[in-house]
Amino acid sequence: MIVTAKRIAEKNSKAAITVRPVIAQYTTDFLRLVLTVASGITLTAYSLWAFSLSTIHPFAEISVITVTFALLRYIWAVERSSGEVPEEVMFSDFYFLGAGVATALLLILSVYAHN
Repeated sequence: MIVTAKRIAEKNSKAAITVRPVIAQYTTDFLRLVLTVASGITLTAYSLWAFSLSTIHPFAEISVITVTFALLRYIWAVERSSGEVPEEVMFSDFYFLGAGVATALLLILSVYAHN
């Protein structure tokens, strides 16, 4: 998903076409389709994992909400600005970082919360 978002940003920048000529062979519609499919697979895999945890506490299941928000926020941030450097997109977006911290907290609670 991150690689596809990076390719979309490179396609939109036009300067990357001279650096990486293969970018010109991709259509924007195809890259967006791949991004959509990759996002869906990522979210499905995470959801299956989170719901497979056999604990009494629903913290892992609740983290699906924060992961969904983070995925959508990342895609929105890439669409809004240049996504050629994924770590800049991630570390410069306060909401993305907040979703990451919330997800980490929920997963820690799912492991260490006692009855």
